[in-house]
Amino acid sequence: MTPTDSTYSPPFTPSSGREAASDIDRRFINPVARGRGTFARTVTEAERTSSTRESGSSPQVSRVLQPLCKHYVRKCFVKLSCCNDYFACHQCHNDSGKCDSGVSNATAKDVTHLRCGGCHLEQKVNEKSQHCSGCSLKLAEYFCAPCKHFTNMAKDPYHCGGCGICRTQKNDSFHCDVCNLCMSNEFLGRHECRPNSAHESCPICLEDVFVNGYVFPCLHRVHQGCGNEMLRRGGRDCPVCLRPLFK
Repeated sequence: MTPTDSTYSPPFTPSSGREAASDIDRRFINPVARGRGTFARTVTEAERTSSTRESGSSPQVSRVLQPLCKHYVRKCFVKLSCCNDYFACHQCHNDSGKCDSGVSNATAKDVTHLRCGGCHLEQKVNEKSQHCSGCSLKLAEYFCAPCKHFTNMAKDPYHCGGCGICRTQKNDSFHCDVCNLCMSNEFLGRHECRPNSAHESCPICLEDVFVNGYVFPCLHRVHQGCGNEMLRRGGRDCPVCLRPLFK
């Protein structure tokens, strides 16, 4: 999810025949978002009352916040170093085509300022930015100061010091110091370590596969988007070793 990007999916052995198609959807297509809401939830009455009472802020804070975007659950807009406009998140910025500098691959780390969704105060992003400096509204359940990442806890996010980025599924992940990569616990003690293999190239697009990747049963890695497209086009073998992906 741009730096907010998931750990690699666990190995899978979908069944054959008609059930295989549903297995593909379940294990490959957007595997971490199943059953998860992707829109920002509204502020509850308790949060509105508490925020107004504790900060003495204006009644403007107490209004119900509307969903900001489909990418992250948060209550603020952000401004990036390349632009003067505010967007719901860096991915919305990249998708908008409206960047002042023409940038379309910004990350959350490029965020410099935020605008509170409650009182609309604009402020610099710092280590205390989980709460608005003006009205004390909690802007996200999860906030990572190094990554400048705001979201909720639905996908169990965490900051990995080894990887240097935020990943998801903390309770189902471990960091391999040899591969220099976070992987599912299903790979713990049963994967072939290759020094710094986290930065190998995706065999489909030939770009770095450090984030948003799948690990095939043969332990070769591809980007989620590349793997999804390969499956949609009928590919059922690893593009590196040609090992069948399904038993």
